[in-house]
Amino acid sequence: MAHLGLIILIVLSIEILTHVKILSQIKLNINLYHKLTKLFFSKKISDTWKEKLILSYSKKLLLVSLKICSIIILIILIIFILDQFIENILPLLLSFKGVVEASVFTIIYISLKNFFNAQL
Repeated sequence: MAHLGLIILIVLSIEILTHVKILSQIKLNINLYHKLTKLFFSKKISDTWKEKLILSYSKKLLLVSLKICSIIILIILIIFILDQFIENILPLLLSFKGVVEASVFTIIYISLKNFFNAQL
C-alpha cells in the first residue's frame, strides 16, 4: 500500500511543480540574485539609483521566494496527509529503497507524460 501512496505522491508533486512552473520561478530567483550582485559592485550607478533598484529587486525576490517556499510547503503537507491515510509511507520515503523507487517512478511518469503529450 505504501508503494501506491508513493506513486500518488509523485504524480501529485510532478503535476504541482509543472503547473506552477517551478523551474521558471527558480531561474527568476537566480536572475534576481545576479542582478543584485552586479548592482552592489557597480561603480557606474549612483547610490540613489542603487537604493531604488535594490528595493525593487528585493520585493521581486521576496515574492518569488515566497512562491517557491509555498510550493515546497504544499508538497510537504501532501506527504503528511498521505502519511495519515497510508501506513509506512514516510519511512519508505526516507529510506534508500524509497528514494530509488521514487526516482524510477518519476522517470517513468515523466516519460509517459511526454510520450502521450507528443501524441496529442
